[in-house]
Amino acid sequence: MKKIFSVLYVDNDLDDLVNIQEYDVPNFDYTEFWEGKPFNDILPKNFKLFIGGEYGVWQDSLNNPLSLQIFSVKLINLIDKFSSDFEVYDAPIYTLNNKKSLSGYYILNAIHNIDCIDYEKSKIMDDGYGGIDITSNIVFDTQKIPDDINIFRIKKLLHTGIYFTQKVVDAISEKGILGIGLRQESN
Repeated sequence: MKKIFSVLYVDNDLDDLVNIQEYDVPNFDYTEFWEGKPFNDILPKNFKLFIGGEYGVWQDSLNNPLSLQIFSVKLINLIDKFSSDFEVYDAPIYTLNNKKSLSGYYILNAIHNIDCIDYEKSKIMDDGYGGIDITSNIVFDTQKIPDDINIFRIKKLLHTGIYFTQKVVDAISEKGILGIGLRQESN
């Protein structure tokens, strides 16, 4: 049976982790990256993400208040071995104190959406517009997830989450990826 894991952030309260602390997003709807649709555009030049400082533990997944998937080049290269169903954009990261630009991180937009919820076993609420709004327990019907799909979003689920299969999780563990939480889901 295929195992599915939701991608989570590590504890934001750890003082030694480098995280996105502030942002500037004038006239840009960053929530488009939550929908699992191709973005087909460039990020605006005035869209900026700020870290408090360059010192601390750099992770391969950066926590951020915008709920974007911000991954290191190391993690992007690993994911690329398992899927091509995503887009990446240079994350516009700057230091808060001196506005120095930093590189090596990307915003990942997972664009493969699968209707793979077992509706009889899951506890869900309809949003009234044809989507799923609140979930307290998602149960996956893994037979609906093609064998060649290893990173995806849930079709109709209105949240920012992405999901990995066991293949990706095993590779993350083997490569020593830092700062990414993974929770095994029910199926």
